[in-house]
Amino acid sequence: MNDAYETLRALRRRYQTMDYTPRRAAVNQEYVALADRLGLPRERISGRYDLAWAYAMGDDPAKALPVCAEFFALWEDHPGAVQGRAEGPSAAMIACYVAVSLPQVPLAECEKLLERFHQQVQKAGVGERLWQLHACDFCLMTGDLAGAQVHLDRFRATPRDEISDCAACEASNAAESLLKMGRREEALETVRPVLSGALVCESQPWGVLSVLIHDALDHDDPARALAYGRQLARHDLDSPSDLVCAGALLRLSAFTAPERGAALLERCLPWSFGLWDQDLLFRFYLGAWTFFARLGRDREVLTLRLPARFPLYRADGRYACAALADWFYNAASEIAGRFDERNGYPAYQKALDAARQSLDRGEDGP
Repeated sequence: MNDAYETLRALRRRYQTMDYTPRRAAVNQEYVALADRLGLPRERISGRYDLAWAYAMGDDPAKALPVCAEFFALWEDHPGAVQGRAEGPSAAMIACYVAVSLPQVPLAECEKLLERFHQQVQKAGVGERLWQLHACDFCLMTGDLAGAQVHLDRFRATPRDEISDCAACEASNAAESLLKMGRREEALETVRPVLSGALVCESQPWGVLSVLIHDALDHDDPARALAYGRQLARHDLDSPSDLVCAGALLRLSAFTAPERGAALLERCLPWSFGLWDQDLLFRFYLGAWTFFARLGRDREVLTLRLPARFPLYRADGRYACAALADWFYNAASEIAGRFDERNGYPAYQKALDAARQSLDRGEDGP
C-alpha cells in the first residue's frame, strides 16, 4: 500500500511539472485511475480538478466536461475533502466554457451550467469578475448585444480576485468580446498591452492573435493581418488546442508562404480526427478552406502527405485544391449550422460569410 501511495505522489509531481500537452493529460489520467483504485476522496477530487484543466489547456478541451461532472459528484459526496474555495467556481467555469463548444449540448443545459457557475461564485465569494466575462460571451453567442454590454460593464467594475484570469487573458478576452460587438478600435486599444508584450502569459498573445488575423482579413486590412501573423508564427504549435492558431495561420499563408501552410496542415490535421471540441474544429476548417480556396487561384494541384484517415486521402499525395477547399468548407458549414441552430443566432455563418466575401473581393492577402 505504501508503494501505491508513493506512486500516486510521484505521478502528481510528474504532471505538475509538465507543460499543458496531451502527455500531461495522460499522466494525470494515470493519477486519477490510481486514486480511484485506492479509494482516496481528496485525491480523486483534486486529480479530476487538475485533469479538467489539463484537457482544457492542452488536449481536447471538450473532454473536460464529463470530468467536471465527476468532480462535482464526488465533491457533493465528500464535503470537506477539499478545503480550498477556488475549486468549485473554477471547475464550474471549465464546464460552462466547454459546454458552449459542443453544439449537441442544448442551450438550456448551457444556461444551467452558467447559472451553476454563478452559484459557485456566490457560495465561494470569489470569481465574480470571471463569471461576468463568461456571461458576456454567452450573450454574444446568442445575439444578445444589450445583455453582453451589461456584463462587460460589470466585469470592468468588479475587482480582481484570486481566480481572476491573468491580466493578459482578461484583456484578450475582453477584446474578442468587443470585436463581436463591432467595436474594433476599442478592441485593439484594449489588447494593445498584450500585443506589445507588456502583458504576457502562456496562452497569450497567441489566442487573440488568431482572432485578430481573421478580423483584419475580414475588414480588408491584409497588412495588419500579416503583422499579426509574424507574431503568431513564433508560437510553437504542440497540441490540439492550437488548432485555433493553425486555422488563422493557414488562412494567412496561402499568399505569404504556401509551402509553410502545406506543412502546417500536414502537421495539424491529425489533431482534428476524433476531436470533441467543435468550435476548435470550425476555426481550423475555416482556415483550411480559405487556404485552399485562395491557393487554388494559382495552382490546381498540391502535393501533400495526409493521413489515410482523411476522407479525401490519395496514395499518390496529389490533391486538387478545389476539392480540398470544398471538403473543408462543407465541414465548417455543417458545424456552423449546428451551432447556429442551437444558439438561435447565426454567429458561425456570419464568420463563414465574412471570409467568403473577402475571398470574392480578391483582397484576402497583401
